Amino acid sequence: MWQRILRQNWNSIDTQMHGEPVMSQHTLSHEIATECTIRQGMLPYPRPAFQEIGAEAKIGQFGASRVLDSRRFLLSRRAVLTLVAVVLAQWLFGRRRAHGGEEARRRGKWIQVILSQQRLNAWENGRLVRSVAISSGKAGTPTPRGSFRITRKYLRLRMRGPDYDLPNVPYVMFFRRGGYAIHGAYWHNNFGTPMSHGCINMPVREAGWLYRWAPVGTPVVVQ
Repeated sequence: MWQRILRQNWNSIDTQMHGEPVMSQHTLSHEIATECTIRQGMLPYPRPAFQEIGAEAKIGQFGASRVLDSRRFLLSRRAVLTLVAVVLAQWLFGRRRAHGGEEARRRGKWIQVILSQQRLNAWENGRLVRSVAISSGKAGTPTPRGSFRITRKYLRLRMRGPDYDLPNVPYVMFFRRGGYAIHGAYWHNNFGTPMSHGCINMPVREAGWLYRWAPVGTPVVVQ
């Protein structure tokens, strides 16, 4: 390929694969032109007096490129680690929401009854404020599952059925038609085991706390 050397004469120079002009076999002096136009693409290529690039310059260039490459590698590695940390945090947060999502989402006061654990939990604004062992209905007279609300409250009430008659049952809170209620039980102390005809029995002292804490309309979730 021939290029035009401004200011003096035509000279034959070789061109590298990347379009970088380099010296031919002969040496050009410092007085030879300082600019040339590369015919390929017609791009101006300002150039001082042509000199061979020494070994030190090449090593310096390669060393600089290695430094830049290592910095790019460190930056990319840091970005990947940050992305992994964010994804892991989101996954853990999602698992926490999945396990405690209902409790975290509910606002205000509500009562949770877990039949498999024979336990009643009192929640307020996503915070567990009380957890008590209870006795739910026996296999033949089970406590119904579902979402309800406290509809009526009685400080003392006589409760009767086909095979029971219990006067002065304390702290009665009805939550479902059919006579289903949360109340204190003074006639047994076997809490943690199903014992009732469908009601939720509690220790009298704990039933008193719940009676004062939960107003009419408080949600009751039996699960």
